[in-house]
Amino acid sequence: MSTKAPADLLRVAESPDYRALVERTDGAMFATDGAGICHYVNDACKVLSPAGSPDLVGQPWLSIVYPPDRPRVEAIWQRAVENNTAFDADFRIGADPSVLREVAVRLSPVLAHSRLLTGYVGYCRDITASRVDAATLRRYQFIANAVPDMMSVVDRAHCYEAVNDRWCAMMRRERDSVIGKPMVDVWGEDVYTRTIRPALEHCFTTAAPLRSEHEIPYEETGTLHCEIRYLPYPTDSTEPEHVIIVIRDMSEAWAAEHALRDALKRASPRAGQKASSCPGSVMNFAHR
Repeated sequence: MSTKAPADLLRVAESPDYRALVERTDGAMFATDGAGICHYVNDACKVLSPAGSPDLVGQPWLSIVYPPDRPRVEAIWQRAVENNTAFDADFRIGADPSVLREVAVRLSPVLAHSRLLTGYVGYCRDITASRVDAATLRRYQFIANAVPDMMSVVDRAHCYEAVNDRWCAMMRRERDSVIGKPMVDVWGEDVYTRTIRPALEHCFTTAAPLRSEHEIPYEETGTLHCEIRYLPYPTDSTEPEHVIIVIRDMSEAWAAEHALRDALKRASPRAGQKASSCPGSVMNFAHR
């Protein structure tokens, strides 16, 4: 296939109306021939191109692809060219790993009247920030799902926005069946009214965390003595938009505390009373 830009493509790219249109857009746009040689790039595309890269005009556009990503991108490009179809791929550009950008490139084929491929035109969008955010979110999801505590996030309407794997296992609920549901529908009117709603109203109105202890019955394990922490988020806001709820099973510590208290009382009633009142004792640890 010839790498010479087709005359009709060059006429379009060089026309004043076309240049006025693409130079005003914030999107990075470029045009290539069928072999992938760039014959036009707008100013936004020049800004997006990696620092130190040569002028793309007259160069293969694939030259700016980060080398480890290039074989995959070249394969996608080759299939598009062979089938006269659109090119659609996300990949990194640049050569220095410390300053890479991730982009989404969408190119549409330009076909002659004979349906022969004469080139491609399209745009390049910087998606680096969204990829970083997605990677950060995956790390937080991993952390939340790795802990043994039940964790959930509720909004100001007291509806679930997120629950971790432990929450789903203990409650025997699928995540999709919970997200968006009011807490009253999950825990019941009595529990919600007596314990959950007052705690959430405290957090949302005062922006202060709250801690409580309750015995919670679960189908999986039976009744557990649990510590519940309500944490307003964002923590630096006077009007938090969410509350993170962490439920921790304290049954073993609670049982050990009472067993020790009973043993101390049997040994010496006065010693047991003294130990119970000591702030640093095991008995008081679960009640701080």
